[in-house]
Amino acid sequence: MERGADRKSPRLLVIDDDEQVGVTIGRIARRAAYLPCVTTTFEEFKAAYDDDIRVVVVDLAMPEVDGIEVIRFLASRACRAGVILASGLDRRVLASAVQLANDRGLPVLGSLGKPFGVHELLDLLSKAGAPGPSAEAPSLERPSAEELRRALSTHQLFVRYQPKVDLRTQRLAGVEVVVRWQHPERGLIQPQAFVGLAEKQGLIEQLTYQVMTEAFAACAAWRM
Repeated sequence: MERGADRKSPRLLVIDDDEQVGVTIGRIARRAAYLPCVTTTFEEFKAAYDDDIRVVVVDLAMPEVDGIEVIRFLASRACRAGVILASGLDRRVLASAVQLANDRGLPVLGSLGKPFGVHELLDLLSKAGAPGPSAEAPSLERPSAEELRRALSTHQLFVRYQPKVDLRTQRLAGVEVVVRWQHPERGLIQPQAFVGLAEKQGLIEQLTYQVMTEAFAACAAWRM
């Protein structure tokens, strides 16, 4: 469980069975001047929850507890904290969970599909009246078209592979290719921050070609 010392900051409570994801959410929240508390079990979450929490981030797909049960718990406590629902499940599942939370009177700020970008979470946190990034936080401005052109020409973009498993057979059915940008100054940039820019600037074909070239090379290597 991650706790901070500055009790003047608005508090944010996370429940996610993947501790690394929870810690990442906490780090992003700190940039927006929140004090995060990360939990990985429902019991920890219930013990940490109180009426002073400003924002709650709930993972919907956890092995020990359904995210819907967490929603019911929050509703039973008449939760007034802003609720963010996160999941790697189908967007329709997320939409249904958002509708359920709204129907139960919870103040839903929005949803996050995993993997999500820094700006997506910060945008949702801003709806809860977050104080905003601290002066010491790194710049979160969106990259420029010139930066993206330079990234494409110097091969700063790379791909990662997310396995897709057939739930009936428990066998690998394929992989999803996702692109990331390792910026030399900004660090890791998620696709939500630059794919739209590539489309607007006429760079999407070059980006797609680089992704496909790397993915096909990997496929060829796997077959050897």
